[in-house]
Amino acid sequence: GNRVSTAMIIATVPYNLVHAKALWSHLECLTGGIDRVLIASPDAIWSKVIVESIKNEFVRARASNSSQFDRLPSIEVGYYRNNRYDAGL
Repeated sequence: GNRVSTAMIIATVPYNLVHAKALWSHLECLTGGIDRVLIASPDAIWSKVIVESIKNEFVRARASNSSQFDRLPSIEVGYYRNNRYDAGL
């Protein structure tokens, strides 16, 4: 049958350990069966360091434990300037 591609957008501001753990949890628990993940995060050095580190570690962990998952989603990160002081997606 025809398979529908799936995508997930995760918006994060990982300015502390709780938020960093939440990003990891979203990747670990919610990406099964997802084809493409876009992580949206602030365009700041500290944000890039944290998000890239979590992304790279997640990809490494999933690749080494591939029997648990059917496939690794494509994970992209977009860094954005948000000066509107809004919340949510």
